[in-house]
Amino acid sequence: IPMDTEGRYYVLSKLPMAQCFFCGLAGPETILMLNLKGKHRRFKTDEKRTFCGRLRLNADNLYELNYNLDEATLFD
Repeated sequence: IPMDTEGRYYVLSKLPMAQCFFCGLAGPETILMLNLKGKHRRFKTDEKRTFCGRLRLNADNLYELNYNLDEATLFD
């Protein structure tokens, strides 16, 4: 799910959109904030992709998700 107009921030869900944390009954442990590094094309909502980056756990900032993948790049 894109979270900004530039397409740099996305929320990835372990579950399909109908069951994700925002739309369904899943918990916050099923989603991850993807902070992309550099320029890239815009991804579709249900597109399956693999990313690599630095995992950062969040326990204090209420404006971020519990799991964040910083400096993420597309892994082909």
